[in-house]
Amino acid sequence: MNRDRLSELLSSHRPLVEQALKDSFEIPSDRNLSLYRMMHFQLGWIDESGEPQISDNERLYGCLCLESAYLFDSDLVEKAPIAAAVELLKESIQTHEDMQTANQYRYGRSAVWWLWGPAQSINVGDGLHALARLSLFTTEKSLQTESLLAAVGSLDSSALSYYEGQYIDLELQERIDVSVKEYMKMAKAKYGSLLGGALSLGAIASGAKQAEVQIMQKLGEAIGVASLVSEEIEAIWNPSRQSGRALNKSKLYPIVVGLEDAPLPQKRELGGYYFKRVMDIDDLAAIKAILESLGAKEKTELFVKEQKIYAKTLLQSLNLNSTATDRWNELIENLVGQK
Repeated sequence: MNRDRLSELLSSHRPLVEQALKDSFEIPSDRNLSLYRMMHFQLGWIDESGEPQISDNERLYGCLCLESAYLFDSDLVEKAPIAAAVELLKESIQTHEDMQTANQYRYGRSAVWWLWGPAQSINVGDGLHALARLSLFTTEKSLQTESLLAAVGSLDSSALSYYEGQYIDLELQERIDVSVKEYMKMAKAKYGSLLGGALSLGAIASGAKQAEVQIMQKLGEAIGVASLVSEEIEAIWNPSRQSGRALNKSKLYPIVVGLEDAPLPQKRELGGYYFKRVMDIDDLAAIKAILESLGAKEKTELFVKEQKIYAKTLLQSLNLNSTATDRWNELIENLVGQK
């Protein structure tokens, strides 16, 4: 993912999303409750001592929601609360996930659960989810009832799909016999649902036809899965990008696709690393060598390429003008990466 270029492409949307996020905190009646201070911290508006700061969060999902909306209606101001809802849901999910995975840091600083404990972290995550839904209802004057109900359904479906994917992901960590089909079910639910939801919500907000909403949902899912797999290539083969996800027994696509057709000796060798209590960088180097001998990197790169082609095919089915098509093709390339 080329974050610098994405930030440039989506820069005009970010002020709208940021203001709508702040407006969403006008909804609660007791805004002085410390719970909201913790939410402000998660959103990057204050530091842990409560001092104001300017967030450098890109608000990527909210901006992409507005980018989707723009395909069907150029007036974005009234759609901003829906983009805010997408961002609030994402932050809700990340608050919970940090606690589930014992991730001590988020956005380069301490995670909410690490500062205030698991119990309050649950309250923050649940509260952000509630605010996401309430933010949708502030559009009741600009959205028809049918569209508003569709937006609520899309947001909740995205959340439920994510949690299904998170459940599968955690379950697969303790297994070595993971199939590509199982991986794809997890990836589409956990990583495709949020982006698919963001794009479909943007289309709903602009009054797109049901068929167009479904295309945007599928487009987001395809980009989300391709971006995940691209990042997993980096996590294994790029020394500067190697992450904890490669060391915490998560079943990355290169490992799953490598194991699926591997001879028994390589399966046993890879399995030996995954049954260790703790994996380290030396283990990752050995795993990388095995995967390369199985052609797993090439298979994974081919999958990413195929997903990008599929995404661009979905885009073509919308019959957009050349300017919009070129812009979205560039967005796809920068969201996914991997030439």
